[in-house]
Amino acid sequence: MSDAIGQTVYSKQWLIQGLMKMIKFVQNESNTMNSADGGDNVTSVFENEDQLCLIWDISSEADVQQFLIELNADEMLVNTVLRTENRRLAEIAIGILGNLSHNDQISERIAANEPFW
Repeated sequence: MSDAIGQTVYSKQWLIQGLMKMIKFVQNESNTMNSADGGDNVTSVFENEDQLCLIWDISSEADVQQFLIELNADEMLVNTVLRTENRRLAEIAIGILGNLSHNDQISERIAANEPFW
């Protein structure tokens, strides 16, 4: 079984790991913001920002979009936008959603997500 996404050279495992880091960050964000050591949270975002920006870049490719659809990444990204306090992370998530919105299937799913609007 190939780790490549469709006909690209991009790794499924690498992309999934990036999304998992984003989810973990958002889940831990509120706990960290309530603690005295909130600075660790900011460091985590900057450590993962490059990977998320690369995911943003490749999310414009059809094979990557299809893989993201299979992962229900649109739901993860919408939840990130709604829950994060970090503006940069929200910007990246919105950018990926923007690229995905060129796909009719994703566009319809995003439009149907009432809490987002």
